[in-house]
Amino acid sequence: MRLAGVLLIGAAVLAEDRFAPYVYHGPGNQTLPYRLYTPAGYENGARYPLVVFLHGVEALGSDNSKQISGKEYTGSHVWTTLENQAKYPCFVLAPQCALGGVWAYPVSRRPSRYLLRVAGIVDELERRYPIAPDRIYVTGQSLGGFGVWALIGAFPGRFAAAVPVCGGGNTRKAPSLIHLPIWAFHNANDPVVWVLESRRMIGALRKAGGSPKYTEYPGGLHNSWDRAYHEPELLPWLFALRNSLTPATTR
Repeated sequence: MRLAGVLLIGAAVLAEDRFAPYVYHGPGNQTLPYRLYTPAGYENGARYPLVVFLHGVEALGSDNSKQISGKEYTGSHVWTTLENQAKYPCFVLAPQCALGGVWAYPVSRRPSRYLLRVAGIVDELERRYPIAPDRIYVTGQSLGGFGVWALIGAFPGRFAAAVPVCGGGNTRKAPSLIHLPIWAFHNANDPVVWVLESRRMIGALRKAGGSPKYTEYPGGLHNSWDRAYHEPELLPWLFALRNSLTPATTR
């Protein structure tokens, strides 16, 4: 048992070490800290999926650490466990929004300047790493859930799938998203982000002709991500999807 514990700790350290810190430098001296997880052996000539994880309000700042720890640990690390990397090797991008900032503006639900920088990071990573352009996925929780809806609304053909957790968006964007695979999650009694936010977006998508997946947990508080990211079918569903609007890849 002690040996197993040592191995487990070693695996956790290895996963953490692979979340390397970087800072994005964009046009006009724009910057944004981010962490990037790289799958083992990615230099083998194959192309790999990229998962973009948008954190919640607790991780706002500039330490380039909060977005992969605390309440954000599950959402950033579920993809990087030894078991899941063996089945679904992928890159994971975890950017950090500045203190006082948002991923999406509260009234218009449009992408903030920080979220637009995330789009710039994705473009940059595609140039630097063997990322499959048709297998780029975005997910996020709470503040990050709003960010997911804003990002896919602004770039509806950019992603292969989206997983917004306890977030909300602009229902007027629904017609442009009906062909994008979406699986949203929310707790029915969420006291921070009302469940009406997800219900409105899912209702608008279905009214426009889309077929999004939606899981609403009975009761619960704000932390629906604890259950959402552990749904047994989430990863198989996500990694089976490809963006038909981008060129096919060999992986």
